[in-house]
Formats: sequence, structure tokens, C-alpha cells
Amino acid sequence: MLCMRITLKGLLIASLLILTTCKKSSKNTSGLDYYGADSQEATLTFSARAEYISKDAVISNNARNYILNYQVKYLFGALKEHPGNKEDGVNDFIKTPGVPKTSHKLYLRSSGQENLPDGTIRHHWNYEFVDKVAFSKEFLKTGEKSLKLRLPKNPGYLAGGVSSPTYSKGMVGDKNPCTDDHYQSEGDFWYFWNPYKEGCPKEVMDETIVVDAKLVPDASTTLTYPEYARLLEDGLLDITYVVGPDDSKEKEGDLGRAAFDKTFAVLTQGKAAAKNSTLTMSAGTRKFLNSISTEDDIVFKTLEDSKDMKVLYAFRKGKTVVIQMFFVDPKKESVDFYGVVRDAIISSDVFLYDGHSGLGGNLPVSRLYLENEAKFLKNKYQVLFFNGCSTYAYYNEQYFDQKRTPEIQSGTKNLDIVTTSIGAPWDVGADIDSIFILSLTSGFRPSWQKLMDDIFNVDPKKTALTQVNGDEDNPTSLDPN
Repeated sequence: MLCMRITLKGLLIASLLILTTCKKSSKNTSGLDYYGADSQEATLTFSARAEYISKDAVISNNARNYILNYQVKYLFGALKEHPGNKEDGVNDFIKTPGVPKTSHKLYLRSSGQENLPDGTIRHHWNYEFVDKVAFSKEFLKTGEKSLKLRLPKNPGYLAGGVSSPTYSKGMVGDKNPCTDDHYQSEGDFWYFWNPYKEGCPKEVMDETIVVDAKLVPDASTTLTYPEYARLLEDGLLDITYVVGPDDSKEKEGDLGRAAFDKTFAVLTQGKAAAKNSTLTMSAGTRKFLNSISTEDDIVFKTLEDSKDMKVLYAFRKGKTVVIQMFFVDPKKESVDFYGVVRDAIISSDVFLYDGHSGLGGNLPVSRLYLENEAKFLKNKYQVLFFNGCSTYAYYNEQYFDQKRTPEIQSGTKNLDIVTTSIGAPWDVGADIDSIFILSLTSGFRPSWQKLMDDIFNVDPKKTALTQVNGDEDNPTSLDPN
């Protein structure tokens, strides 16, 4: 078992959705600005209808809200799994996938019900949807777009134990060919569902609707910098780097373990790692390392080196940088998670996580503390990087919420978050993590835009559409100190 995350001062001494019937806003719920090297944020709007069949004549507001929010959750599958179809006009999102931010608002316009011959009642609700989404810049290069999307008309009510016909009618024996071959449960269905998939029963398509949507690109930030001076204002830059396993911590050759060890090797070699033939890295990573001048280079020394925990340190211009590295399974309710991950997210200057997002279930704020426990330091500037799958949708708004104060409602003044739009490949994870850490600790000190470009250039063919959010109130010039 890992030891607890070390208090760095002691170390040095010792050695989050609304349904409303109000008038639709002209602005999306999220006011955060954005930058990605190959991705762009846009506002997605559409009108849709959700249905639900029940024996009950009255559906509670809680159940209704669940059903409507569950229907739009299926956008995850629609915007990345659906291949398009000339007959129904639905767009092809396989080559240009997108992801919703899940900061949406739903505006209820009308509702009704009808009695069915079998004695059940079909309830329906018409609503309007607004949310931010992230797509490749290539997809949005022509500006505003009209889209056709497919959603389940009856998403079901899993909280009430009622399955969706879109899922149940897709079952062929004990398999559902309308979703991922491995992730077969209905709890994962919204993320992978695809009624166009070969072998999916044609009855499934009858349980869906086509939605006309509008996509309006938003402007990106053009020149902003991490607040380097604030990261070092107490003379210490405290970085926590957590890697989760791909499969199992105990498995030989686990991809997460390989990423953990490779990042350690790069950090302890600095720019010299580019010439190390034993380290497999992309041409983009070698180019980045070679671009760091000898004067700006930083090489970390090892204070502690165990299998699952490493502590590194370096001194630069009178400042101390300490990196605590942990190999932890975030899915497990353990001392490792609560003593390492939770404390690090709340209090580190920089926190970097590389691993599975668990469809948003691995690192939500709700897992970090109970109501009466310690919470985020609202006035402390932090940088968080969630290098997993679709973290843009999961780990954005809820974290900014933790930094809101009466004076700063946006929560962005004291927090910048880097996320990914789509799947983050394991084989370039360590390259990206190393670039991110070295950019913040060396004398290189790039802008957020340069840093996102460098991450993209690691391997453009394996991009996860990485972006930074919350940098709109950051400095637009580099502090000479």
C-alpha cells in the first residue's frame, strides 16, 4: 500500500444541470473561454421530444428531469459512434467526433400524454437544449453548421429500474450488437450506442428520433499564460502526478505502469532524454525536448524511488520544485485514493492525472470530500490536467464551481483546467505528461496556446483534441520574473 501524500513543507524540512421553463437565454450556461491546437468549442442547440411509457398517470418532476437529461446524455454516442446515413441525413461523426460538455440547459416548452391500448400511458415532453461541445477545427472550419442527430425517443428511467426500448430491443441472445463489444451493460450504453452498427436489429431504429441541430463556433483565446509567478509565490512549486492502471496494477506490462515509469525517466534526464535511444518517444516529443535551451533545462533528482511512489526535486533560480508521483487505481475506495489523489487535487499547485476517466466516475468532486470535510482552497491558484478519455465533459464545470467566491463567480481566476475531448491513447500519454510538467517547471514557460500546440505535435495522428479552459482571465504577457 502506498504511503500518504507527503506534506511538502515537512518534506523539505525533514530532507455538476438545470431544467427550466423560463425564457431561453441568448448565452450558454458556460461562460468559459477555450483553446485547443486542433479543436474548437461551439454552442450546440436543438429542439427535441422525449417519451416515457408508464402505468402511472402522473410522472414526478424528478423522474421527468432524469428522463430528459438521460436522453441528451446519449449525445456522447451520437457524436462519436454514428457513421451517418444518406437516407436520413444524419451526419457522419466517425472521422470528426465531438463531445458535449454536460453543462447544458433544457427549456421545457410543452408536455402531454396519451392512453395506449394496453392500458399504459405515453408521456411526452418537448424541450430546447443548449450546451457547449468540442469538435475538431477541421469540422468547424466553414463556420456555423446545421446537423442532424439521432437520439433514443424513450431513454428509459434507469433510476426507477425501467430499461430503454433502444437498449432492450437491441438484445440478440445475451449480447447487444448496438453497442461496444466489451462494454455491454445498459449503464454504459449511452456512451457507445450505435443503431447503425452491423447486426443491430432494425427494431432499434424505430425507437429513435432524428433531431435538427445548430452548431455555432465560439471564439478561442489567442494568447494567455499560466500564472507562473503565482505557482511559485511561496518559493515552492508543488506538483502531484498520478497515473492509474489500464487494466490492473498487478498486471505485468500494464500500460499505465509503462507510462508512469517512462515519465519518471524523462523527468530525471531532462532534454538529454531526447538522445536516449532506450526511450521510445515520438518525433514531436524529441523536437520539444531539443527546443529547450541548456539554460532553461531542468533535471530532477530523486528523493524517494519505490515501485508505486517517487519523489523528485529540483532547484531553479532560488525556487524549489517538488514532484510527487503515484501509481494508484482511482476506481478503488482505498487509503491510496483518499490519502493521495483527493488531497492532491484539493491542495497541489499542479495536479496531473493520466488514466481512465471511468465515464466520469473516477474523479468527480463528489468523491473528494463529504459535506463537513475540507474543501478546495478557493484563493489558491491551481492547474489541473485530466489526461483521460472525454475529460472535457466530466471534469470541467464541477471543478470551477469549487473555486467560486462572491467576488469571482466564474471560478476561473484561481483555476485552469486542461482536458481531452476524445480517447487519450496510452502510447503517447507519458510523452504528453512529460511535456506538460517540463513546460511548467523549466525556464521555457510557454503560453497556454504554445503548450496545447506542443501537446498536439507529440503525434497529430493520435490527438485527443486536448484543450485548456478557464484561461480567459490569465495574463496575456509573460512575467519577467
